[in-house]
Amino acid sequence: MGHMTTLTFLNDGFDQIEEYPEQFIEAIKLGMYGIDKHNRNTSRKFIITHSIGYHGNLVEVAKSHHADDYRLYLVGKIQ
Repeated sequence: MGHMTTLTFLNDGFDQIEEYPEQFIEAIKLGMYGIDKHNRNTSRKFIITHSIGYHGNLVEVAKSHHADDYRLYLVGKIQ
């Protein structure tokens, strides 16, 4: 098998994804490789958060991993 990329986005910002699809695709491409678009020289991160349009922190993309590997992601807000 190939590799898988996991992403999440905030539903209330979906209008920005529709309005700026190129930014959305770019966020996915950078996130797949663990590249932070604001600092491309940093070491590879496992999860990158991207803004799209005027909505900050809209998309989170996890670095790609082999499709046969196990991964567990917990999504939520720590209070």
